[in-house]
Amino acid sequence: MEREYREALTADVQEDKSTHKTYTVYKISTPAGNIYIGYTSQKLKDRLRQHRYKALTGQCIGHPLYDAIRKCNGEGLTIEPICCVNDRNTAMRLEEENIALTSSEQSANLTRGGRYDGTDAAGIFWKKINADAAERTKYLETLSKRKLDDDWSDYDKLTDAAEQWRKDNPKEAYRISYRAIRIANKKNGYPPPCYVECDNRPLKERLMHKFKLNEVKSDYVTQVWSKRTVEEKKAIGKKIGEAQKRHMNNLTKDEKREATKKARSSIDRTVQGPAASKGLKNWWTELRKDPERYNAYIASRIETQRRNREMKKIQSKQGEDIS
Repeated sequence: MEREYREALTADVQEDKSTHKTYTVYKISTPAGNIYIGYTSQKLKDRLRQHRYKALTGQCIGHPLYDAIRKCNGEGLTIEPICCVNDRNTAMRLEEENIALTSSEQSANLTRGGRYDGTDAAGIFWKKINADAAERTKYLETLSKRKLDDDWSDYDKLTDAAEQWRKDNPKEAYRISYRAIRIANKKNGYPPPCYVECDNRPLKERLMHKFKLNEVKSDYVTQVWSKRTVEEKKAIGKKIGEAQKRHMNNLTKDEKREATKKARSSIDRTVQGPAASKGLKNWWTELRKDPERYNAYIASRIETQRRNREMKKIQSKQGEDIS
């Protein structure tokens, strides 16, 4: 039966081998009863020699086939063809089928073979690497060094080009960055905003959903902010202040009035008033602790008031001259 199966598969091979590469699906048997299925375009004796060399030179530690070859010192191995085909994809498919037909007790294959060979092997490799922290660190350092040695990229030029693209395509840049933030937040367990084109839910349900979402966001921000150090909070506050100053400097007088009016209307004075008063008191307390800085501030304030008085006099005099 097995012989007929092999002959039927091999019958598809064309006689003209000058224009087609022949792939042979083969089986290796060890004295311990292990069976390994593979495929190759080489001669079988050359392929067996390669397997034996890798095993006896200490390569592929932990692989069932090479461990079995080392146990028998490379003696008593047999290799035989299962079928020959002219198409690599067919050879991969037949390798998968024959591996699946081999019992798990006898099989010396680590992967499912064929199209799964790369993904399965990668999974086994990373599982082994991740199990040893020192080995993983060593491998990643070697990989990074090789990447840097072979890297020809001009990162300064790439950074400048990316920055220019963001300026030329602000809407697209915002869309991409916003999507990246949503993906990162989702991975960290933070729920992304939910947008519904046509929300037919009752008003009460929609308001409750919005309230709960805002509550989750508030809790998340509070949790992140509580983990910041004092220096980090100061640095973030400084960045926010500088950004607001730049924004306000680019506004016209009417836009500034409108922005100030809108901000004032949203202030809860029963809460913000005491908080602002407490903040001013703390600021003055800290300022008085440093006499040098305190005297410099007072002198600067007096000078500013003097200039303002002179400016008012000049403006008043100009108004009288005009009249």
